[in-house]
Amino acid sequence: MTVIENENETSTGNLKELGLPTMRRTFAAAANTARANEQTFEPYLRGLSHAEGSDRRENRIGRVLRA
Repeated sequence: MTVIENENETSTGNLKELGLPTMRRTFAAAANTARANEQTFEPYLRGLSHAEGSDRRENRIGRVLRA
């Protein structure tokens, strides 16, 4: 197992424990894109947190509409 694979596995476990499913699903691909584009930490984290928030809002709206 490479260092990046090991770090991804650790991050996946941490994000699962924190209850951040969208971040858990998307962080590895986002990290690869960030590395390829020489992106700094802030835009990478901003993108992940935006995706998590958007999914949570959509899920909340869906629950309200079904109720």
